[in-house]
Amino acid sequence: INAEYMGHFLSVYFFSCMPSLDSLQVQIRVRPLCQRELDKGCRIAWQLDDSCIYELVPSSGKRYNEFTFDHTFATDSTTEHIYGTVAHQIVKETLSGYNATIFVYGQTSSGKTYTMSGDCNSKHGLIHLAAEDLFASAAQSTDWDYSFHVSYLEIYNERERDLLDLTSTVTIVQGLAGVNCNGLTRIPVASASEVLTQLEKGKCNREISSTGMNETSSRSHTIFQIHTQSRPKGKTTDDCVRSSTLNLVDLAGSERLKDSHAEGQRKLEGSMINKSLHTLQKVIRTLAECGGDRSKANHIPFRESKLTRVLDNSLGGDAKTLIICTVTPAELHRSETISTLQFGRLAKTIQNKPQVNEKLSDKLLIAQYQKEISALRQQLAAPKEEKENVAPAPSSPLLDLAKGEAKLQNLERMMTMYTQRYWNLKESIGTKRPRRLSDLDGIEECEPGDSVQDEVGGRASCPSRLADFYEAPKQGLRQLESTIAALTQERNVASEEAQALATKFNRDRLEWLTVLGQHHRNIQNALDEATRESEQPMQHI
Repeated sequence: INAEYMGHFLSVYFFSCMPSLDSLQVQIRVRPLCQRELDKGCRIAWQLDDSCIYELVPSSGKRYNEFTFDHTFATDSTTEHIYGTVAHQIVKETLSGYNATIFVYGQTSSGKTYTMSGDCNSKHGLIHLAAEDLFASAAQSTDWDYSFHVSYLEIYNERERDLLDLTSTVTIVQGLAGVNCNGLTRIPVASASEVLTQLEKGKCNREISSTGMNETSSRSHTIFQIHTQSRPKGKTTDDCVRSSTLNLVDLAGSERLKDSHAEGQRKLEGSMINKSLHTLQKVIRTLAECGGDRSKANHIPFRESKLTRVLDNSLGGDAKTLIICTVTPAELHRSETISTLQFGRLAKTIQNKPQVNEKLSDKLLIAQYQKEISALRQQLAAPKEEKENVAPAPSSPLLDLAKGEAKLQNLERMMTMYTQRYWNLKESIGTKRPRRLSDLDGIEECEPGDSVQDEVGGRASCPSRLADFYEAPKQGLRQLESTIAALTQERNVASEEAQALATKFNRDRLEWLTVLGQHHRNIQNALDEATRESEQPMQHI
């Protein structure tokens, strides 16, 4: 057996078992038994062991129904502890330009709103802690200036509502950069206390009522958004601006009619809540079936619910996502708890592709595009003979596979980047007003019917110079189109090569596993034989 090859194989195998940084992070929070459950004499059915939650067979004490997640938090865990352990880092990433989403999922009365918003006894929720963390980190920054805005969206009976301005009309639309909520109010805030003031204002407008399972049951889904914009310190222009959104989602809980005893309007609310949560489960299941990569799915039902449309970027998109599943340990709600845990297990398979949301000015974009396009053209035009004359580097099947996958991922990243830049530049050209050039004043606005001085002293109308002014951006568009086409062809070739390498690697792995199995059996037979021989003298004596 090639020891070096086997060493590579084992290292790759164990590394592949580690969680990906871009996977959805799923945590479990178990709340204590409530007074209603204590009055009914409910038994605790679920136990925790590190990152595992499981049931015990009452008669034998054996474990079954085991679920493993990134973290599990017992009944004595505080929200502050949960935030510091799993949410602090993802919140700070928004200051670097990443979109992020934290949402809580579970049945009604499982502790979702308590986790997200706290309670009236000054127990802070994730929203409070995130606001304080963002402003504290922004104040310590020496390189960037930050500005913040907040929004508060409610989805009630599949209708959008602006909780900070009930007179506003909100519509969910698909934009170039993802899903947007047109008409949703954005309030500027300068401190964490102002964020909490807007949060309390919105909570007063949220739909809440009493049911048979919860005296203050949320009858709608809410998304509290903290929008961040940053630019280099001392810069007042928009040459380089980073923007991000932190979505803090408090989902309404699933409920059964026989338990909630809802009637009339409460019954309608419950059916609409269950419908939207069912759509969310369908989206998660579809993404799980295609290996967590939404690009491999034929159809994902995001549009079947307003909730899933808002969460589009958070499920397999460009955001960093954290899910906290809240459950009750009571045996009375065992089936609901199992359903929540199964949802979390499926969500763990989803892969996001986070990217920084950075906007550059047209001048900087064109200069950067031309530089990168020139470098790429030089690479594409490199003679094949030079590549053939290069001595091959030491290689192995695992190394070849890793290189192929890295090359494919890099090409995918470049494709996404250049495609996004193409549409940004095209949108910029379509929305830019006519301008004229002046040696003294730089770039000035060009009004309709105005004229400019040409190079030989004559006069020309603004429309005649407009084509010349747009020539550089349009040339950049044509160069981007050519680059994207070349990258697409190279991406397809790299994808085929990576697939062939993966097939070869899997075949080799099976062969080595067969060899290892045979060696294991041989060693076991030798040990058995040695044991029998060592026992024979003892029997003779």
